[in-house]
Formats: sequence, C-alpha cells, structure tokens
Amino acid sequence: MDAAAWELVPVPLIGWREDGLVLAVNSAAATALGYSREALLGRSYWELTLSGQKQRELALVRSGELPHGKEFVGADGEPITVQVIGRASLPGDGEPAHLSAFIVDHRVGAARDAGAVLRHQNHLLLELARHDAIDAGDLGRGLAAITEAAAAGLGCERSSVWLYTEGEKSIRCVDLVLRSTGAHESGLELFARDFPRYFAALAEDRTIAAGDAHTHPATSEFSAVYLAPLGIGAMLDAPIRVGGRMIGVLCNEHVGGERQWTSDEEQFAASLADFIALAIESSRRRDSEEQLRAMVQLLEEEAH
Repeated sequence: MDAAAWELVPVPLIGWREDGLVLAVNSAAATALGYSREALLGRSYWELTLSGQKQRELALVRSGELPHGKEFVGADGEPITVQVIGRASLPGDGEPAHLSAFIVDHRVGAARDAGAVLRHQNHLLLELARHDAIDAGDLGRGLAAITEAAAAGLGCERSSVWLYTEGEKSIRCVDLVLRSTGAHESGLELFARDFPRYFAALAEDRTIAAGDAHTHPATSEFSAVYLAPLGIGAMLDAPIRVGGRMIGVLCNEHVGGERQWTSDEEQFAASLADFIALAIESSRRRDSEEQLRAMVQLLEEEAH
C-alpha cells in the first residue's frame, strides 16, 4: 500500500518497525491521536502506548494472532483503543513492518467525566502540598514536580515555567517537561521586541487561554516560528505572582489541534502558579538563611 492509498483509508493507520520506530502515519491516525504527522514520525510506538506489553504483543503479531484491548494515549491524555492487524509493506522503501489500525472508542473519553478529572487534579495539588522540595526551597526539584503535575492534570504534552529577566525585556524558561518522554529542558529565552503582543498580554497580569494559539491575539505571533514546528495548537498561560508582583508565567501547551480550556482547567493552572510562587519564596528564604549563617560564621571566626 503506497502513501496515497494510505491517505484514502478512513481508518487510522500507523506502521512501526520491530524496534518501535514509527515509519508511516496517515492523516486519520494523526487526527485521532491529536498529534501532527511530523510529531509522530520517528517516535517510538511503545512510548505512545499504555499497555506496556511489548514482548507479548510482538509474539502475538508474529504468530498471526491479534492482541485486543490495547490503548494509546492521545495528545490530550485521553486513552484510545487500538487493534493491531498484522504486517504490511509500508510507504517508502517497502520495508515489512507491523501495522496498527485504531478503533477509537469515544465512550472511553465520555467516561472520564468532569468530576473524575477534577478529582485527579485535586489529588495532584495535594501531592504538591506534601512535596518536600517545595517547602524546603529546593527550586530545581520543586519546579520539576510542578510542571509534571501540570502536564498530567491538563493532559498537555508540554508544561513549563518562565521567569522575567532583569528589566522585564525577556522571559527565560527555567523548567520545561515533555510529558511523552518525561524529559526536562531549560534555557530558551523569548524577547519582548520579538513578541510585543504576547508581552503586552502578560503585562495585563491575567490568564491567557488560547483555544487556537495560531489565531489568538496574544499568541498568534508564535505561529510560524514556534507553534507550527512543534505541532502546538492551544496554550494556557497562568501568571506567577510573588509579593503581589508578576514575575513570570506557567505555560501549558497542547500538541494537536484546537482545544477549548474549561474554567476548572484555568483554576488548576492558577493553583499551580501559586505553588511555583511558594517554591520561589522558599528558595529565596533558604538563600537568605544560608547567607546569614555564613555571615555569622565569618563574624565568629574574626572574633577568635
């Protein structure tokens, strides 16, 4: 089956090599999972699945039997039921590989009612309230825990903390988590001169809920240079305030198409931003205490 034929098939299809490398995806599969095709090609098939029964599934496919009840996790965090249908020649070099066809069970998503999602978010907030790193002022560990909770609670692929640099002419990423891999990154800097409308929106000290980040007035400047290359379709940004002053933003990015954010999701993001403020204040307090101890020790040494 060539690439053109794949696109004519209304059933979502994904082809993957034995080591898990995704070789081919049709548009129906990308839409079902909520990712762009570019974001799926070259990824690991096993990273996308929830079953974790790699060796058993491979054995079944090789024997001609078909595993049932397998699930993928979509970009929005919703589980999607999948049926592996065997081997096939894929578009491109024709390398024989495994082929999965999706059976999207919308009842699965419906079962995750608003109450269940809210309970999950409240559980994550409770876990953060108990996290030792936040109160102890261990900023690195604390921010990592918060961004992971944000990605899990909102079902986002990317959640990150950005803080203003001196003069508020830019914001710098101090922690970004990729939900699909669990990897953390930092260091990217965005300048107000390049994205004036976004920085103007931040200056209003309010939540930015961009259901379509490519067209929203506050985020559309990112479309060509940031959103499109990463497959981001929606953003939810919550301001971080310390001492009544905004010092940064918690940014949650949905990889896939448009997404309308609920009031509960906005409130969850705001609560996470409060935890970030607490972690920063705790870190500053610890630094001050360490400086005070060092000063006292120096004075004692000089007295002797």
